[in-house]
Amino acid sequence: MRIACCLMVKNEEAVIGEWIAYHHLLGFDAFIIVDHMSTDNTKLAAAKMQDITTVHVLDEQGQPPELQKRVYMDVIAAFQDQYDWIAFIDSDEFIASSVSLEIRSLLENTSASGIAIPWLIFGSNGLKERGSGLLIEEFDRRSPPSFQPNLHVKSIVRPKAVVSCINAHCFKLDGDYVRPDGTRLTWGRGPGLLETFPEDTAWQVNHYYTRSRGDWARRMNRGQLGQFVRTWAEFDAYDKNDLLDLTAKRRSDEVRTLLERVDTSSKSGDVVA
Repeated sequence: MRIACCLMVKNEEAVIGEWIAYHHLLGFDAFIIVDHMSTDNTKLAAAKMQDITTVHVLDEQGQPPELQKRVYMDVIAAFQDQYDWIAFIDSDEFIASSVSLEIRSLLENTSASGIAIPWLIFGSNGLKERGSGLLIEEFDRRSPPSFQPNLHVKSIVRPKAVVSCINAHCFKLDGDYVRPDGTRLTWGRGPGLLETFPEDTAWQVNHYYTRSRGDWARRMNRGQLGQFVRTWAEFDAYDKNDLLDLTAKRRSDEVRTLLERVDTSSKSGDVVA
């Protein structure tokens, strides 16, 4: 079983290495990075990670609307014969589990065509600016499951079962769409929205939506993949820090060690085995 993770990204030089390293440790075999006109070193930072895993770096210069849906379908068409499963998430989203350190444990015993993993929104942890730590270290407090945006999901799908991309959260599939616990899925107010709040958070998508206030300010200034305009009112609405959550943070030492190996390899010209 070959498992890939797809990311469409713009100007995330500071986090792309951590994102790849973390999900590599989770058991993903490859990463499909679609760069949308970054003006920083996002592409270079992603390419450096080829020392430890398979990284496909693609360029995209299209414009909304419907950009992300079209890109996802292009990725499925291009890679469906190489990978049995592809997850579609963003650079501020980290798949995490309270019961397993390995993504294969979620996938190996299911006959479903897709699994919808619920969001859990993480707040700023009161930080005006990020320190020198990893993203998963510095932001370890989140909203309760009953926070309204946590009805959203992100999907990991069998690419050959995909009929179409409905939105950034979900797909039309030939076959069953299930929750992480294996129960069949019924959408709520719309596709990509759960009918009920996630109670079983054995698997979750840690969504580091706000990060620090400084991160948010830079996000507003650089523009988005879509057409949304970010505001400080939105930051305040999403800055939820009610619960301590260490599901991703517990892997921070492993992630840092892996990043140090990549950095050493890049400086020496060697390849990490």
